Amino acid sequence: MLELKNICVSFRRERQDKIFGHTRQQVLFDVSLHVKRGICLGILGESGSGKSTMGRVLCGLLRPDSGEAMLDGISVYGSRAGRRNLQNKLSVVFQDYTTSANPRFRVREIIGEGLTVQERREGGRLDRDKETDSLLKMVGLSPDFAGRFPHELSGGQLQRVCIARAVACLPEVIVFDEAISSLDAHTQVQVMDLLRELKDRLGLTYIFITHDLTSITYLCDDVLFLYKGHVTEYCRQSRNMWQYVGQNVPDNGLQGVTRADFDLTKRDRAFIKTEYLCINVTPGGVLSLPGVVYQFALFVVQEAPDLLK
Repeated sequence: MLELKNICVSFRRERQDKIFGHTRQQVLFDVSLHVKRGICLGILGESGSGKSTMGRVLCGLLRPDSGEAMLDGISVYGSRAGRRNLQNKLSVVFQDYTTSANPRFRVREIIGEGLTVQERREGGRLDRDKETDSLLKMVGLSPDFAGRFPHELSGGQLQRVCIARAVACLPEVIVFDEAISSLDAHTQVQVMDLLRELKDRLGLTYIFITHDLTSITYLCDDVLFLYKGHVTEYCRQSRNMWQYVGQNVPDNGLQGVTRADFDLTKRDRAFIKTEYLCINVTPGGVLSLPGVVYQFALFVVQEAPDLLK
């Protein structure tokens, strides 16, 4: 469905050793991927690894130095038809929900931006009040929120509005660029549950860009590991990759991992607060989680109940 072939991206950088002149700093090196319809692909890497740059290429916001981006077999950057095809089929949810929503717009007008795209594509007029109410209910908000301004909403509520705007375009693909990293842990789980529900209900394809291992294993089907602009690994079926993740964390640039062994047959929660918590769940396998109790319990019970048997 969505494909990148040998993508290379570099940015201009001023030279520090001379008054005049500049050099090019390459941030992506021959990156390739293929996203199948209906899956959630996670792009995982530390800060500065090139995740957001890769997302901008996928969204049509950054033309690569070389390589090709294709959607349904049509080149994104090759012609106007390719750009139009991308605009009709892809939406984006950004990390900073406070700047991605116009502070002078009410919620109905923010969602209306997505409805405008739908009207232009289909060539007709929509009942905006009805559509807005339906979209708000879809993302778990009351229709009463339609008259509110962004500053009257919490972070989780505003991000739900941004998700509703993305869905209003009737896309086939939605790119999430660190979309939940600015939210607190409890709200993150709520938003991820919402995303899984929308994906199943609407048949969407997700590209989920993040540095958080827990959200990747909770939400994504496949995972691409990006490190210093290079694709180091591509793992399928991320929810079953306990052993893979534990063995490959150091090689993929994810640092600061603390390891601890637990017998999950005797306990269902761990009261340990560390930056990361690695739990020995199978012989030779390691599961990495943030040290938050409810996330640990929710993750293991929902995604790997057989580990508790």
